[in-house]
Amino acid sequence: AVAGDRGDSGLNSATGDLLMRSTGINLKTSGRMSPGDIALVTMESRDFLKHLLTFDGVLPNLVAIDKFDEASQSSIFDPNIYNETTDTWVSGMPTYLDVFQVYKDTLSVDFDQFRGILTVSVEHESPQFAYEFLNLVIQEANNLSRERDLAESKKALDYLYATLSNTKVQAIQLSIGQLITAQLNTQMLANVKNDYLIQPFDKAYLPNRPSSPQRQKTFLIGSILGLFLSIIGVLIAHLVKEYRYRQVSEPQI
Repeated sequence: AVAGDRGDSGLNSATGDLLMRSTGINLKTSGRMSPGDIALVTMESRDFLKHLLTFDGVLPNLVAIDKFDEASQSSIFDPNIYNETTDTWVSGMPTYLDVFQVYKDTLSVDFDQFRGILTVSVEHESPQFAYEFLNLVIQEANNLSRERDLAESKKALDYLYATLSNTKVQAIQLSIGQLITAQLNTQMLANVKNDYLIQPFDKAYLPNRPSSPQRQKTFLIGSILGLFLSIIGVLIAHLVKEYRYRQVSEPQI
């Protein structure tokens, strides 16, 4: 993943390519939805944003950022919206529903089903926050998926153990034993793998050059546009002057 500085007046971006990996036998992921689909839907959900807003600094950086201070490598917040010193909101703290559209504009998620690759990008005034927020999104998508699967697996194991103790049919016992093995495998993977649902293969880093907008291209376009407008201005001024001269020089009848 890459986090880039676009300058004081621009946005900074963080992008990442994530390889979707199987996490063992999982009834939820073995259906129509692939791990990549689950990751995409999770990241774009309101509930996921609500969870992200529980982390320090996320809410102010999403809705109250004014500019990025390169000297201190920190965000400067709009005092009319948020007071960082007292950690208070001038007009009340925004809810996750209020922030959702800003979140959608900040985070972009695309899943290539053919290659099984998820690309996540973050655009923000602060390259530091873009970098940290991208890592947080990936981390929490993994954590929430792990927690859900562990909870479901525990319920499944409780049911399977109870059923196993109440049956005497050997064939059924064998089938239940295989299901128990699968659920134990799910729990094992969930407890030992940090990258449970998605595994980054191009991790985020802070670059040493701007990503966008391209300043040289912006400067060139601005210069050409300025020259064009100047020529038009000169021509208009010349035509007006010539028109006035003719008005004065024509004989009055």
